[in-house]
Amino acid sequence: MIFLYKTIVNILFIITVPFLPFIYFFSKKRRATLIQRLGFRTGLRPKQAGQKRLWIHALSVGEVISAIPFVKALKERHKELDIVFTASTKTGFDMAAQLFLKKVSLKEDAALVDQLGYSPFDLGYCVKKISRQIEPDAVIIVETDLWPNFLYEMKKSKIPVVLMNARLSNRSLNGYLFFRKFSLMFFSSLTGIMAQTPLDEERFQRLGIDKNKISVAGNIKFDQPHEDVDKSYVESMRDRFGIQKGTQVFIAGSTHEGEEKILCNVYNRCLLPVLPMRERKRFFVMYIKK
Repeated sequence: MIFLYKTIVNILFIITVPFLPFIYFFSKKRRATLIQRLGFRTGLRPKQAGQKRLWIHALSVGEVISAIPFVKALKERHKELDIVFTASTKTGFDMAAQLFLKKVSLKEDAALVDQLGYSPFDLGYCVKKISRQIEPDAVIIVETDLWPNFLYEMKKSKIPVVLMNARLSNRSLNGYLFFRKFSLMFFSSLTGIMAQTPLDEERFQRLGIDKNKISVAGNIKFDQPHEDVDKSYVESMRDRFGIQKGTQVFIAGSTHEGEEKILCNVYNRCLLPVLPMRERKRFFVMYIKK
């Protein structure tokens, strides 16, 4: 099955090769990632003798932000660990640089990761080239971005791979079940799966994955500490939106198309009916669309 996948991917890459110069010169976003993802000019430094190195990978901005609590806790407890962090997109790379390469307020002034790079395209050559440059002792993948060639090469090199903050929607589950044999081979390459919820755990088990490989660790997005907000900033925001003191504000962030209407309906049905009419005016609902 993996041979068939490799054959298809290689054929598609050969077809794409003539267009790579045009992609490089006319797409600023692709130009920033193309060469590095092919395994050239990555700037990755080799691992020192006797050093333990962890490779953490996140697809893009959302996954990079999700990884913040884990990376911070890991660096605080294992300062000697060499961490290489990669992303697949330029926006993810830039966010990782902003969050992880700057000096942080730990006991000693150090960055959270030691190196930053781009993940390889899922071509055998690219995966081998970049993985040999990184030489990881283990790999952590945040949420998504699993690829057959990558998992195959890691398994062949006996490098453990753990999927962290894993989630599996019902739609994705049905898709994987349609190709059950391939999916089982795909996910069985993982050393461990840290699911967000018991429902995610159940869905992964339905694929036939060994239940001993799966654990429920919660959503690491919620492990981030709340930042202290300056009172003057709160006052300025209140004045900006005309919110009176004592007014309760209901906020729904990171919503998708159509979800705002659902949230407003739920809010009205669950909260407003139980309040006296004179109390309802104390609630302020604000909708902001980017």
